[in-house]
Amino acid sequence: MIDPNDVCDVQDYSAATLAGVIERLLASGSPEALIYRECELDEIWRLIDLDITSLMATGGAAIELARLTHLREAIMQAHDLVGVNSDPKAAAQRLRELIT
Repeated sequence: MIDPNDVCDVQDYSAATLAGVIERLLASGSPEALIYRECELDEIWRLIDLDITSLMATGGAAIELARLTHLREAIMQAHDLVGVNSDPKAAAQRLRELIT
């Protein structure tokens, strides 16, 4: 069972990780739980940003850079839906679009 009051340790930004965040978003209702989801999304954004920086430094493929940039923007949109709009369901939908 999902406990929305737990902060999960984010190791990557895989589809499985995003699915876990979606599940926790849908279970979150309290202001504290929403803050925890924001923290998880922050960490996902940070990991993507590190990969973008690395890719740019090494002259990586433009298509991968575009994919990561799009992913980072979508994560920030989901973050804002949680933090600014207090709408975890809309944030979950935005993340769902990334993995379907």
